[in-house]
Amino acid sequence: MLLTGGDDKEVRLWTVPPDEAPITSWTHNKKVACVAFAPDGQMALFADRFGEVWSVSLAGLGGAAAVAEAAPPVLALGHLSPVSHLGFSRCGGALLSADREGHVRVSRWPHPFVIEAYCLGHTTPLRVVLPLGGAAAGLLLTATATGREVCLWRLATGELLLRTSAIEMLRAHGGGSEGGEGGEGGEGGGEAAALAAACELPSLGLIALAFHGEAGVFFHQVRVDAESGAVSFQPAPEASQRAVPSRDAAMALACTAAGALLLLHEGTVSVWAAAVGGGVEVGGAAAVVPLLPAAVGGAAAAGKRGREAEEGEEDGE
Repeated sequence: MLLTGGDDKEVRLWTVPPDEAPITSWTHNKKVACVAFAPDGQMALFADRFGEVWSVSLAGLGGAAAVAEAAPPVLALGHLSPVSHLGFSRCGGALLSADREGHVRVSRWPHPFVIEAYCLGHTTPLRVVLPLGGAAAGLLLTATATGREVCLWRLATGELLLRTSAIEMLRAHGGGSEGGEGGEGGEGGGEAAALAAACELPSLGLIALAFHGEAGVFFHQVRVDAESGAVSFQPAPEASQRAVPSRDAAMALACTAAGALLLLHEGTVSVWAAAVGGGVEVGGAAAVVPLLPAAVGGAAAAGKRGREAEEGEEDGE
């Protein structure tokens, strides 16, 4: 199933691929900023631009369900600022919500009114909120929209483990020469050096990163020292690809259940197959599929995993 929401204040549940009409929908009184599915797929969540997160049961809903049969949304939690991201920890035991001020709240799931921790270190809006698995299980990757701060946190406690910047991560790959210094300073360069999107490829132990102003996808590993517990980013240049044709288009990245990398770029979704040797195959084997119809636009979550919504207008009406 697919869940969508946007500035029309409608939250819609669709089949995949979507039919002309949604399975059901909910009319909210505020603009919807982001949406997500609960880990078991039995509940949908959406956040509005007034900082409130709502949950709604999907039990019993099928392809023939009518709007009148849908359960009403229930208030799950609230922030003091518009919510920009919704997601879940890799184990599914924690709901992650981030707001415009850069605060990340870690709430117990399925009891989101119980706060487990706060990740408080950012003071500007976030572009990336990515819980990690594998050797980095229990860690959270966050990045600000300006690119000045890329951080790793311990989810259970909200402890800040590592702070770097987008430009430093690019330099590890030999990039970031154009406008790179701006990533540490001026507004224009900061945006150019910022992370546009990120996702994890669990089968390869890699994190895929897309940067504004860089025509490619870059890969890093998160290394955790077994003795000290110290964490670090290590570039994986052998897997990185400079195959994205445009330097200006915003991108989104996601990983399928089979381990393939999905790249949203200029109205299409490219499927990059994960290679056995640790790289990513790009070229003739890559499939390209069209983006969903415009009616499905806005924040969206597919299957059991939500996609981070791009920041939009700050007003909630």
